[in-house]
Amino acid sequence: MLEQVHGQLLGRRLDDLGKSKAEIIQVTSPNEGGPAAMALILVESRSAVRRGRYISWINYFDVEYAQRLEPEEWVLVEPSQSVKRRIDWHPFGWPDAERVPVIGDEQIRGSK
Repeated sequence: MLEQVHGQLLGRRLDDLGKSKAEIIQVTSPNEGGPAAMALILVESRSAVRRGRYISWINYFDVEYAQRLEPEEWVLVEPSQSVKRRIDWHPFGWPDAERVPVIGDEQIRGSK
C-alpha cells in the first residue's frame, strides 16, 4: 500500500559505491494505514519504488551503534533532516529485508 511518510531522517545505509540504499526515518506525521507517529522505520530504495517497514526495538542509540559496528555502511544524519517519502508500506517487512544492527545484539553474542 503506497503511503506518504513525513519525518526526520536520522541515518542512511550505504551501498559499495557510497550511495544511500536505505534510510532510517522517525515518523512525525502519521497517516491512517501508514506508520505510527514517532516510530522509527527503515525505508529501502532498491528499486524505483521505495518500501518501508517498522524497525523493532530500536532508538537513536542503535543508529549510532550500527555506525560504530559497520562504519563503511552506516552514516548518521546530524542534525536530522526533515523528509517526505512516498513508500510501499509493509509494517512487518518482507522476506529479504536487511537487518539493522542494534545494541541488544551484544547481549546475545557478548561484548566486543
